[in-house]
Amino acid sequence: MQRLDPYAVSPKEMQELISLHAFLDSSGLEESLIELLRLHVSQLNGCPRGIHRYCRRLRKLGETTVRLVALGAWRSTSLFTEKERAALEWSEAVTFVSRSRVPDGVYTAIRGWFTDIEIVRLTMIIVATTAWNGVEMSFPRSYSEGE
Repeated sequence: MQRLDPYAVSPKEMQELISLHAFLDSSGLEESLIELLRLHVSQLNGCPRGIHRYCRRLRKLGETTVRLVALGAWRSTSLFTEKERAALEWSEAVTFVSRSRVPDGVYTAIRGWFTDIEIVRLTMIIVATTAWNGVEMSFPRSYSEGE
């Protein structure tokens, strides 16, 4: 079934989402951490287009295949720093906020590594990625491996 094209139907709203994404890219957080969180959120949401996009971006930033493959099991490996682990745990809590809210322990852990503004920015990266995943899975388009 052919789905509608949200860019054609609602260009203003799509441009706002693009602008938010670009704004968050310049948040002052490490680019590799931003893309790692976007990849993880896309994995959590089961968004193949997002997974493809963020894996490609991380590879361009020099991320190793071993870490990309291990991301889904980050708790079971020592390949991620404590700071990354706190951010990954935060990304899961925020992505699944309707299941269990954000536990106090997760909040305490993230505060040990990030400033208040960085925590807000991390949260916005997570929710914006979830929004993109929702758009991409609601209105799937075919894409090539090179995209």
